[in-house]
Amino acid sequence: MGAGDDCNHAGNMELIKFALALLFVIIEFQQDAMTFSSLRPPNSHLLRDDFVTEAVQSNRQANSVVALFKAGDENISPVRKRSESKHLTGAPPTGVSCTSIADSLALNVREIQEIQMQKKQRIMISSFLALHHEIKELKRQRQNIPAVVSTANEIWDVAVQYFRLVRQNFHPNSRQFQVVRAMMAPDVVYNCEYGFEAIVQSWCFMQWFGNVEVELENLKMCAGNEMIAITRTKVTITERTLANVFPHLLNSKLSNGTTFSSLANKLLGQRLTMRGSTCFRWDGKKNLVVSLITQSDMLRPLVELLESLDDVSRVFEQAAISPSFQWRLTL
Repeated sequence: MGAGDDCNHAGNMELIKFALALLFVIIEFQQDAMTFSSLRPPNSHLLRDDFVTEAVQSNRQANSVVALFKAGDENISPVRKRSESKHLTGAPPTGVSCTSIADSLALNVREIQEIQMQKKQRIMISSFLALHHEIKELKRQRQNIPAVVSTANEIWDVAVQYFRLVRQNFHPNSRQFQVVRAMMAPDVVYNCEYGFEAIVQSWCFMQWFGNVEVELENLKMCAGNEMIAITRTKVTITERTLANVFPHLLNSKLSNGTTFSSLANKLLGQRLTMRGSTCFRWDGKKNLVVSLITQSDMLRPLVELLESLDDVSRVFEQAAISPSFQWRLTL
């Protein structure tokens, strides 16, 4: 028996105790009333000597008055007489049956118990339906778990293998290069281009920077068979960088004849740290990566370095790379 049943049982016992106590009080009250009536009639105050004498005298006078009203009483309709007679003779009961009170209380107790039982039944039915729905949902989720886990494991392995190749500077003759290539679809989307060759070409451009480091900070599985890799890329701007990525800073001139050499000197030798991300999209039917989107924020470190939006604008104006660290040219 649960805690709720104990509370209901205790409440019913208290109600029965209260009914029995009330019944005993009514019985004692009726016994006291009967004792008082037997010892002293309720109209004892009418039996005094002076009152009896006055009553005899007034009775003689009343006889003449009654005679006058008898004639008028004959004119009253039978319906009215029955109504008045019924009204005058109908007296309320002088007592209440103890048995009827007990029966009424017992009936109330049964009604309360039935209401509580119906409430429990409704709660049990509602709980059963909710549990049934939860079981169906858990079964559905259990059926989908193997596919989700398999996809997550495969795309996770692709991301790990890809960044392992990045640490090896995308060496085309390495075994790792062939492993990553086999994981990519032939028409894999890379930023705005297609094919695994676009990925290789982008990494070749990266070699124009000095001491390139790409650190994998976090991997997060997203909806739609996608995984986001949070990265931190560090590069150093060298003379080779200025000549191939920012050539306009070396040979462009303003109308007054001044060059951007001072701006190039500010960049030369600086090491930039860029926060970025790489998004892998996996095709479960092909079991291949069909999309690879990379970007890094090159704008923020240049703004912090040059402290001038105009100078930053000149840096990217004719550069071979965008502020999101994506290449604008092809080999």
